[in-house]
Amino acid sequence: MASSEDGLIKRHIRRGLWLVAYQAPCHGRVQSIDDITENFLRLIADTEVNATK
Repeated sequence: MASSEDGLIKRHIRRGLWLVAYQAPCHGRVQSIDDITENFLRLIADTEVNATK
């Protein structure tokens, strides 16, 4: 996964998303890749992520 240290992820979002509900897709759980999107959403300042799996 790209990281902000690589310079590939722009982290200058002007305002947060406040509250995000995220449901990991079934195929993501099977392939063990479901946490990537959730972790990416958590990088956004002023954003709370409620994830269901």
